[in-house]
Amino acid sequence: MVAVAPLSAPKYRLSLRLSLIPETYREELPTSSFVRPFSQPTGIHYPDRLVKTRPPFSWVGGKRQLLPVLRDWVPPKIDIYGEPCVGGGALFFNCVFNERRLVEGGLAYLSDRNADLINDYQFLRDDPKALMKELSRPEYANNELAYWKVLLFHLRTPVERAARLHYLQKTSHTGLYRETKEGFDVPFGHRANPKIMDKRRIMALHQALQGVAVFHGGFEDVLKKLPKTCPKGKTVFVYFDPPYIPLPKKSQAGRRVTSFTSYTKDGFTLQDQRKLAQVFRICHERGFHIMASNSNSPLVSKLYAGFNIQTILATRKSSCKPATRGPIPETVIMNYRPEDGFRLVS
Repeated sequence: MVAVAPLSAPKYRLSLRLSLIPETYREELPTSSFVRPFSQPTGIHYPDRLVKTRPPFSWVGGKRQLLPVLRDWVPPKIDIYGEPCVGGGALFFNCVFNERRLVEGGLAYLSDRNADLINDYQFLRDDPKALMKELSRPEYANNELAYWKVLLFHLRTPVERAARLHYLQKTSHTGLYRETKEGFDVPFGHRANPKIMDKRRIMALHQALQGVAVFHGGFEDVLKKLPKTCPKGKTVFVYFDPPYIPLPKKSQAGRRVTSFTSYTKDGFTLQDQRKLAQVFRICHERGFHIMASNSNSPLVSKLYAGFNIQTILATRKSSCKPATRGPIPETVIMNYRPEDGFRLVS
């Protein structure tokens, strides 16, 4: 780990954002220097004694709390699974893998536009011992000064970059991950005893990711990896969970809504939302089963007209004010009807 100039905690209080940190401390590696290139998945192989795992991160907009509803809408048998915008991967780890929805030898493609996230996943899959060794260093202490120092490190190696994301997410406010144009944008969490280096969990994640393709790319790249048409008698299931279309200032119940819709520095625009809807329709034309999540916005209903659109309630914790974290409606779009044997809509 590279040393930095001495800092005092008061100078970098919780209220200060990364944008106020001198540029000389924020040297960035080009994405190509730390993210491994795409490699074809070799297929899932479940061990005789499956160690069930949980997602590695609590992602803003994560689907862990919605799993009791979503799991009933996921096909029971999947031959090929794709999840662009994978984020924390709640659906893949808790449902597709833990419940063995993906058949033995089935192919899985996980991707995201967030290069740091993919780098971390690749270390979990390929070299968990290096990640655990780095996280065991004293620099990754659970205090506010250490937290800000980690944000200021010159990151010279991919494993330092993976460890930084892992550490920040484990020690941040409410354990969330969020970025702005300036970078990671969550204050220190003052959590009593976060498991910064959880060996058992890391090794369980390592097991779950064996044979899985984990790569850096946009949601449209899924079209290049998946088959041109759904193989006869097979189920190709794709789940899109993008940053949401922003909601109005107040929800239907009159509650103020705090909506963070971007988890990468380059953001996710309305034009991206329209492109995503086009990719959704192309996947439908290929015969895939597709599910997508988004906000309860009129634009969502317009973009996905003709498909099976359901509304559910979700509680979000991205706001620092508990009063603004109440349940808000979200939309789930499917091109099939689970109650009709997962038959595709015409």
